[in-house]
Amino acid sequence: MLQLTEECEWVSSSIAIEAVKANKEFLKLFDVKDDGKAYINKKEFNRLHEEFVRIKFEQNNI
Repeated sequence: MLQLTEECEWVSSSIAIEAVKANKEFLKLFDVKDDGKAYINKKEFNRLHEEFVRIKFEQNNI
């Protein structure tokens, strides 16, 4: 999910809802508007991306 949104400013609300269903932490990542778009919180995106990279690195070292 993070890779799909990296270059985007927004995704469709339905994609955002599916992401949040998969991981409640993604709720912080989106600002859903009435226009059917979920705008991406870039600050939160960067934090989640860094956490993802850290976890992936730790798993590779096991």
